[in-house]
Amino acid sequence: MNFPTSCGHPPTDWQKVIEADEEGDDAVLVLGGCCTSNLDPAQWPDRRIKVHHVEQCFHLFMQPQLVNHYMAKGYYLITPGWLSGWKNQIERVMGFDQNNARAFFQETAKLLLLVDTGTDAESVQRLAGLANYLDIPSDRMEVGLGYYSQLLKCLYHEMSSGEIQERLDEALRQQAEYAMVADLLGRLTDQKSEFDIIHTLIDTFQMLLAPKQCSYTPWEEGDFGQPLCSEPDHATAARASIDPAGGDYGWIDDTGFWVRISSSDETFGFIAVEKIAFPQYRSRYLNMALLIRNVASLAISHARDFQMIADLSHDSGKGEVAREVIHNAGNTLNSINISVQQLQSLLERSSIRSLPAIVALMHEQGDRLGEFIASDPKGQKIPAYFDQLASALDTEQMQWRDELGWLAEYVEHVRAIVQSQSGALANDEPLEPVSPAKLLKIVLNQNAQRIHELDIELDQEIGPVPTCALQKHKVLQVLGNLLMNATEALSQVDGRKRLLKLSVQMAGYDHFYFEVADNGPGISDELREKAFLHGFTTKVGHSGFGLHNAANLAFEMGGRLSLAHGDTDMGACFRLELPLTVKHG
Repeated sequence: MNFPTSCGHPPTDWQKVIEADEEGDDAVLVLGGCCTSNLDPAQWPDRRIKVHHVEQCFHLFMQPQLVNHYMAKGYYLITPGWLSGWKNQIERVMGFDQNNARAFFQETAKLLLLVDTGTDAESVQRLAGLANYLDIPSDRMEVGLGYYSQLLKCLYHEMSSGEIQERLDEALRQQAEYAMVADLLGRLTDQKSEFDIIHTLIDTFQMLLAPKQCSYTPWEEGDFGQPLCSEPDHATAARASIDPAGGDYGWIDDTGFWVRISSSDETFGFIAVEKIAFPQYRSRYLNMALLIRNVASLAISHARDFQMIADLSHDSGKGEVAREVIHNAGNTLNSINISVQQLQSLLERSSIRSLPAIVALMHEQGDRLGEFIASDPKGQKIPAYFDQLASALDTEQMQWRDELGWLAEYVEHVRAIVQSQSGALANDEPLEPVSPAKLLKIVLNQNAQRIHELDIELDQEIGPVPTCALQKHKVLQVLGNLLMNATEALSQVDGRKRLLKLSVQMAGYDHFYFEVADNGPGISDELREKAFLHGFTTKVGHSGFGLHNAANLAFEMGGRLSLAHGDTDMGACFRLELPLTVKHG
């Protein structure tokens, strides 16, 4: 940015600096002598703005010892900038006429000395005019901008090393946070009880935020239950701050917050953290907590539903319910484990793993870090390394967000399966606007590893089917079963390409269909009519629940599941046809 000089009349202030810094994005370095005397960093602690204050302006252009030497000899030092408006400085700023000016300067100065930086070609002529006006001898010392340029380089590298250290600290903090979040996700998928999940949550927030107090307060029958606290002997202010009728989060004093743990239709409880170790990062920690609470909510819901199924399975008449849940949820549970492994793999391959060597190299330099970055070939690579690291971290964060999104989809789908089989939803799963193409993508992602392992060639035909109001999880159950059956059939193919064809197309104006076709062994004509019967299967060790249950779900949604006649080179082709209820608005 450009900033006008003021030569100390009056000294500049923070408001002028802020007005000149219109963009407000880049680091700003302000240099000066008396003109910067009012810029106290404590009054405006903006970490982007650095002030380099010198005793004399001339110290910016030549060694301070040399400046002090000439001033001790009685020389009046002048820069080309001051000289460009010397008459205004004498008559208006100092308030002298020519006689008073001569008297003042002749009494205080033996010589006018121009510290010539070479920035103004007319400075020599102006010096002669000033000397004649004051009737004082003058001289010129050519200093150029070499000293000033070197000073700027040193100051720049000092700022760069400080910025690098900040970015390094931030990257290390993110690495630790990623590790803890990955550990949480892995541990949540292993928990079988709500009690264990809550303890895992409290432990994780204790590690991430180091609060004085972390508590979980259950919400039971419209009122607070007995809280579970990390420090039982410490009083908690959380309950007074939590608003059950409010939103999903809120603040506790200036150093904490609370977050609601809930499913779409039920509040389980509230996690509260108080007096976190670094309150300046409170907003960032809240965003992380909101991400964690989504997974935690699904895990608690999942644990409650499985507990219900476990209770039902003790009744001999309900054993089949548990078997159907295991059958329908098994593929999605496997996808959950794959997602967690993928997150752990991302962490292990993280670009941050190369940081320790860079940190050790920087710490070896000690106070010479700025000089090392400026002049040493190894040090000169450090800023570029951190630019690459920042870009890599952005990519990694995007991958984390995507994988966590899939993970949430999978856990929610398992929850819906369990609830539907236990009778909690029955036929009452609400309609929600969803793209059929997106549902196909979710199911494909669940089976991506198996498709890759079998080297299956995939062909997709996505037609112009609009967003519909569907019972999402029932559709996912049917498609998941069909795709799992297709990959199992293709595992029996040897000596030729394994082909899988997926389609979603319109069927008239008010229906659409999914098709899942494979070039496996197929289904003989005499078995076609038995394919959807309860207990029928051609696979050893299988229960025969899958296709029967899928056909029932299709019927519940007002559609039908059938064996279609696909391409002549395909072994089996299943079609799920559903009514098209377009969601308007």
